Amino acid sequence: MYSKEQKEMNIKKLIITNPLFPPIVRFGFALPHSRFPLIVLLLALISIPCQKTSRPILAKVNDEVILVDDFLKDLPKGQEIETEDAVLNRYQKHLNQLIDRRLFIQAAKAMGLKSEVKNSFELNKRTLLIQKFYSKAIMEKARATPKAIRKLYEILPTAVHLRLILVATEDDARLVCDQLKANVPFETCAFKFSQHPSGKNGGDVGFGKLAFLPEPIRHTVEDLKPGMVSQPIPTDDGFAIVQLLAKKTEPVGSLAQEENAIRSFLEQQKVKELHRQLFAQLNSRLVYNHKALQVFFKPIEQITDAEKELWVCKKDDTLLVKVKSLLHIAESFNPAIDTALRIYAIKREIEDDLLYEEAKRLGLDKDPKVLDELNKIMDELLYQAYYNKTISNQITVSDQAILDYYNKERANYPGGWNESVKNLIKNRLATEAKSRAQADLALKLREKAQIEINERLLKSLVRKEKR
Repeated sequence: MYSKEQKEMNIKKLIITNPLFPPIVRFGFALPHSRFPLIVLLLALISIPCQKTSRPILAKVNDEVILVDDFLKDLPKGQEIETEDAVLNRYQKHLNQLIDRRLFIQAAKAMGLKSEVKNSFELNKRTLLIQKFYSKAIMEKARATPKAIRKLYEILPTAVHLRLILVATEDDARLVCDQLKANVPFETCAFKFSQHPSGKNGGDVGFGKLAFLPEPIRHTVEDLKPGMVSQPIPTDDGFAIVQLLAKKTEPVGSLAQEENAIRSFLEQQKVKELHRQLFAQLNSRLVYNHKALQVFFKPIEQITDAEKELWVCKKDDTLLVKVKSLLHIAESFNPAIDTALRIYAIKREIEDDLLYEEAKRLGLDKDPKVLDELNKIMDELLYQAYYNKTISNQITVSDQAILDYYNKERANYPGGWNESVKNLIKNRLATEAKSRAQADLALKLREKAQIEINERLLKSLVRKEKR
């Protein structure tokens, strides 16, 4: 979405993701270094009057402030050996970037660009609230206790050698058990029936730590003796049948040395369990109309007006969503995508709507920290919209300019002229043009702005780093 040169710049990136949800939003905005010195409109030693806050204020840009916390958060690191003047120059350059960025955002608001980024903001807000709800409902509850960690540590020395058969249904598992009771070798059944990758190796998964087997498989294996075969074990992936081949004891580190690995395993398992419970609870409230779901098997242009009015899903016996409100999801479908993935995408959109509703029900959209994050998201969107409208979209590079540059710098292109070289030069010239345009625009905005800088505080931060 963004060019290589943007990614290489010293920019602030905001990434909203969730490890168990498909990534929905990712954006980062370029903020090239300004070539202009700081503008100080008041005496350096005068403190800056501003809105009430307990956090130190480094600068004021019109009616908005730049806090020390925000300044230090993304401050570029310097060299290992750096003079005080070099540190001050680095700090001033960074502060210049923040001031220019704040001016761009203010100009975007004055231009009325909030309405242009409204839809993107709402999508980001939805994503953020889902993430916060997920964290509250799952991640915070998944923390491993010291007691659970110690319990798992006690069996950590035990390693087990297993064979595994994994099948989809309980009926399949019974069929496998009947085969095993008829003295068909375990490895033959694994090769024939198992959906696990180890099936091609007769189900042999090798030696592994007993402690790191997922429940309820671990509990079952603890009760087996070498050569024994378990009954079917229900798992999230189907039904497992295991055979214990051998047990042995291996050396392990101290509890302090092994604690992080144990905690990570326990919390991953707990997250998976809580995730399953949450979505089972959500889906118990949903009723899907399979006729309406099949509408999404068609190309979007073939969906009729009558089909657009079909209801896709009801929540708690209340109409939740119609086909027409999910067309934006259908528009993203690749023609080659299969029907199962289409239905999955539609259902995920509906589930996300429920998560969003739950987040708002808990008041997460009014949480001060969330509101602060939402303000930052809006700032990012406004900055990008203004940058695109006033700079990026105004820059064009002619073929003649590209050719002139190539002829001038021909020695730097030993491979000669080709399409790749042309694109490389075009990108370079565009980047340089954007940088100049941004610097010029920043200067114009600064000429009309009231900018105040607490030079005493800035220098004290420099001295603090040098100490």
